[in-house]
Amino acid sequence: MIFKVREFITQNQTFPVKPLDVPEVFYKSALDELKNKINPNLISIGYQTDNHYDLWYWVQHVADGISKVNNLAYLQDSVDVIIAGGDNVQSGRIGKELNVTIMNQWLSFFFAGNQADRFALRGNHDDGSQKPSDFNKVKPALSDVITADDFKSMYRTKACNYGEVRDGESLYGYKDYTKHKIRIIFLDSIDNPTIVDSTGKLKYYGMGTMGFRERQLKWIAQEALGNCPDDYHVVMFSHVPIDGSQNEANSINHKSLIKIIKAFNDRTSVKLVSDSTSVYQEDFGVNFAVDFSNRKTSNFVGYIAGHNHTEKMTLVEGFNVIICRQAVFEDWQPETSLGTAKEDALQVIQIDTNNRKIIILGCGRATNREFSY
Repeated sequence: MIFKVREFITQNQTFPVKPLDVPEVFYKSALDELKNKINPNLISIGYQTDNHYDLWYWVQHVADGISKVNNLAYLQDSVDVIIAGGDNVQSGRIGKELNVTIMNQWLSFFFAGNQADRFALRGNHDDGSQKPSDFNKVKPALSDVITADDFKSMYRTKACNYGEVRDGESLYGYKDYTKHKIRIIFLDSIDNPTIVDSTGKLKYYGMGTMGFRERQLKWIAQEALGNCPDDYHVVMFSHVPIDGSQNEANSINHKSLIKIIKAFNDRTSVKLVSDSTSVYQEDFGVNFAVDFSNRKTSNFVGYIAGHNHTEKMTLVEGFNVIICRQAVFEDWQPETSLGTAKEDALQVIQIDTNNRKIIILGCGRATNREFSY
């Protein structure tokens, strides 16, 4: 069931939000056309990234993010799983309470219904560390941002309601779809340590640094990939892509993750050691080995992300890194798209294990794409 905002407030007062006039879905005919293209014999993943929902931000169309998450939820009767790829909200407001309210409002629609699994990823905008007044030049206080523990509660990681496997209550995990012999791994690419510096401000925060810490990397290597059955095919999701498009502050330990995936693909071993020249070596240090040489086969489908607000595919060490277009309709986009399905961008991702293809069915500004692996 897809709730309108006003209907949801009437039924559940958990989220103190302002009523909005929001349609159930944007452009139902386009979404129904997308559903009709889905091959029922293949796994189906509804995916939307970079929604950037907000109520009062300077970009004119961010408030439409509720209708767009409704579009994503509308797919739930036709897909196996729905994934929100991060930057789900803009969180550009001053004050943690307001940013939490906006996040909970968006999540109330993301989790509405029970016809598909739901996994929300954390993006760099989601924690509220961006403030319009300082343009990210001033480090925020811990009390001003949505913390990892807050996200665990809001993203419902503690209960593992969909049968997923997590590292305790982590913001990363995986779910096996046994019918299709596919493992979906979802990562936290904003995995910053909570360190308060001498001025009382956070040393690392979402709008300043983005990367993976050793604990998550070990879990990926030893659990998510290390215990994956030989005949399963693996697809991996995160917010930030690992295609070399990010600067050092936004790609901490990307090289280590790439080495892990390559070793899995090649069924070899690798020693991971931090770059001693990196300014992040002290707080994001990595030092461990992984060995996949006993695997009979490895089937890595691809690494799917958003963040860059574009569509692109890059081969990185022999595997696909696929970037998907942003859902938010930004002011620089053509006004001729307003009033059409191109106000949104979302996709259904299918994996054909027999022919080793990943098939992306686009809707709105997202295009149809297909890649071999």
